[in-house]
Amino acid sequence: MSLEEGLKLRSIFTAISVILILTVTGCSSDSSAPIPGEKGLLVLADVDYRTVSLDWYEAMDDFTASEKLTYQLYSSTLAGLSADEVLSGEAEKCAALLTGSTLLEISGLTVGQTIVFYLIVFDEAGNYAAYDPLSIVVPDVNNPDGASN
Repeated sequence: MSLEEGLKLRSIFTAISVILILTVTGCSSDSSAPIPGEKGLLVLADVDYRTVSLDWYEAMDDFTASEKLTYQLYSSTLAGLSADEVLSGEAEKCAALLTGSTLLEISGLTVGQTIVFYLIVFDEAGNYAAYDPLSIVVPDVNNPDGASN
């Protein structure tokens, strides 16, 4: 092997090493969870017959742009679940994964039912954080006093 061929091989090997280092470093550098907006506040924005609208403040992340963070809403009759318990199936998904939205309407609810909503935000690396859960009793807005017709 000539000196020139050896230098070319070394140059190629160095370039491949740099690419591998950058790739591995880039994948593992985002290990922090997103930060839910407004200290994780999930708000009951509107109530209609068997329908509620939930609102929240946009989360922030060190690596993922806010508009690329995704939100998943879950519901359960169980209060006090951790994010890990919610994600392991203790709560049900009640909406499609959302990106770039901070308002969601949930319909088809049962009047008088107690529901706990859990909102989880994910960054592009798969890190996640939970907003504070919101527990509601679905009201009968057509009969707010409970009087029979």
